[in-house]
Amino acid sequence: MIELPGIFAMRYLPACLLLSVACLRAAAVMADSLNAFDEFVRRYEAAPIAERQDLVDSFVVTQGERGGFPIIEGESGAVFFNVSAGSEESVRLIGSFKARSFYNAYWDEVGEEMQPITDGALVYFKRMRFEPDARHDYLFVVDGKEVLDPLNPRRVPSGPNRAAGRGRA
Repeated sequence: MIELPGIFAMRYLPACLLLSVACLRAAAVMADSLNAFDEFVRRYEAAPIAERQDLVDSFVVTQGERGGFPIIEGESGAVFFNVSAGSEESVRLIGSFKARSFYNAYWDEVGEEMQPITDGALVYFKRMRFEPDARHDYLFVVDGKEVLDPLNPRRVPSGPNRAAGRGRA
């Protein structure tokens, strides 16, 4: 056990305890996000089509209160979540996590295909893994057009005439 000098212990020990509690709470929120997304998917798949939009709306509000989008899972996972208008043929994810090549820092223009939760679903998602402390800029590409994540209010300038959503992922 480390002994701290009197005034040091009194001044810094409460801050250390608060930091530990904050870390535990953050871990619990991330675990809840994982459980909440998987539960949302189960409920969405089981729901009659007429009730699905209400489920999506409720999940977006709840997740916004839990930490927003993208959804952070554990220390190194993220779920990118896109609610479509219904007429999309292709929804993809591009970002700083996938460069065009080893020698080129520009984003890969093709990106990662996002999957609908079920056939005909209005919700697309992509689950990815990153380094635990990663921060990435990203965009959705909907039918060939770059679109900011409307659920993520964090924006940064990212290249010529481009802004991107920023998330800890």
